[in-house]
Amino acid sequence: MCIDYNGINWVLAQEKLKLAQHNILQAFKANDLKLVLSLQHKLVRSFGARALAVKKVTSNKGKLIPGIDNVVITKNKEKINLINLCKDLSQYKCKPIKLVYVLEKNGKKRPLNILTVFDKVVQTLYLFALEPIAHEINCINNYGYIKNKSIKDAATYLWLNLASINNSRRLIYKADIENFFNSVSHNWLLNNIPMNARILKEFLTAKVLYLDKTVEITTGFPQGSPISPILANMALAGLQKKLSDYITVRYVDDFLVLFKKESEKLDIAKKINEFLAPRNLILNKTKSSVFTIEQGFEFLGLNFREYPDKTRLKGKKQGIFLIKPAKDKILDFLKNLTVLVKAHKNSATVKPLIMKLNQNLRGFGQYYRYFTSKKVFSFIGYKLFYIIFAMLTRKHRRIGKKKIYKHYFTKINNRANIFCYRTKQNKVNLTLFLLDKVKIIRHTISAPFNPFDKKNWDLDKKTTKRLTKSIFLNTGTKTALFRRQNGHCPVCEQPLLNDFNDMALEIHHVTPQRFKGNHRYKNLKLLHKDCHNQVENTTDKPLKAVFFNKKLLKTFDDESPVR
Repeated sequence: MCIDYNGINWVLAQEKLKLAQHNILQAFKANDLKLVLSLQHKLVRSFGARALAVKKVTSNKGKLIPGIDNVVITKNKEKINLINLCKDLSQYKCKPIKLVYVLEKNGKKRPLNILTVFDKVVQTLYLFALEPIAHEINCINNYGYIKNKSIKDAATYLWLNLASINNSRRLIYKADIENFFNSVSHNWLLNNIPMNARILKEFLTAKVLYLDKTVEITTGFPQGSPISPILANMALAGLQKKLSDYITVRYVDDFLVLFKKESEKLDIAKKINEFLAPRNLILNKTKSSVFTIEQGFEFLGLNFREYPDKTRLKGKKQGIFLIKPAKDKILDFLKNLTVLVKAHKNSATVKPLIMKLNQNLRGFGQYYRYFTSKKVFSFIGYKLFYIIFAMLTRKHRRIGKKKIYKHYFTKINNRANIFCYRTKQNKVNLTLFLLDKVKIIRHTISAPFNPFDKKNWDLDKKTTKRLTKSIFLNTGTKTALFRRQNGHCPVCEQPLLNDFNDMALEIHHVTPQRFKGNHRYKNLKLLHKDCHNQVENTTDKPLKAVFFNKKLLKTFDDESPVR
């Protein structure tokens, strides 16, 4: 057994996990539940799966948020101990979940359930065991928490249907399930989720601790736990089949139904409630509503609407159908930019402000570049100029506005008003990311396939490669490296922005800077933070040889001054 965390071969671990998941999928297709449970047990006990589960939990954004036991895992020895601790789950008991309320931008409080690190790892292990089955039974038009599917796919599918000249479904039923995560029947889940029933019961009935009071849970499951999205998807699998007479688009528990006549509304609500009843769920009548395509509606942070245009009258179209960023999302983003600018008012230079603004602008541009956002991008750039200039004039009250403008703004390629950072030699060193220069591109929906089936592994790689072409990260260098590597980390050979999409990414120098390594792309690799740490610190000679063959190390000879 490997006793060095930096000596774990992540590629081998991932290959064994993929094969185990493929076997579980084949057993499920053969309707052999006994074999499914046996293979899941084997997967959960395997060293590779346990190591990957620990890596996933201890590398994401919530890694430093402790559960009820106040334990945070950061050191490699602690990670190895956690891997070993997960081997025997015969006496597993889920510890109480810490409940805190987070204040959202709209002023409302959102419940956040915090599990212990150990419970997160156990749930992640069973997430690995359930993923191939969840993908197999998933509704084709469900785009939430499904590999190679996203909000972009859901929006594109809606556009293809609602913008068509032959579209006769001009009414949209926006459904809301009342208190979904807290109401799902435990009995239904225990009878229909193919996994170890005792472990699942531990996940479902774990007590919740809030303000030193313990609350018993009899229905539902904690939102925010590793396994909750997949349980939600499995609980609603089959909804599309129930509504086969209509077009449905779902993102976990949020979904729309496209229909033709007002009289069909009652039939839709009836069928949905018939489907939800065995799961102890019901539609929220006050929040569920019907919209016309001309009125427009909001879904997943986007606004969908057909705007009247006489020049575009064709077939059943009455105008042009557009998808834009929702108004409240635009205003929230501008508020965040204003807070960020004001927070840097007393900074010695504007360099950290520009770097922080660029991260936010790139992220917003990346998310909304697949929709009709050009005017929104220009509007944000226009407003941001005045927000920044107002802060600078307050900061330098004794300096004239013309001098402030001349020092902090520049002109590039006939484009004025570009916020910049100048060196002591008055040379422009860094400029603000121009949001309005982001190209609007058409998104292509990913083909419906199960990536856990061995015959689809190559297709999965091709899909990931295709999706990387339109992605840019928070810096130009990272974006270039991301595309050169086809979106994959060369250490673990996994997507940089997929299963570990909330892991930090770092730039690795093949020849270190301390040995005169340069910043050219040939000398740089983009890695997961954990993978970068492994390349830098592993003492395992076979693994060093692997890294050398992958051109991640200049040499793996211990006598060499390079590493």
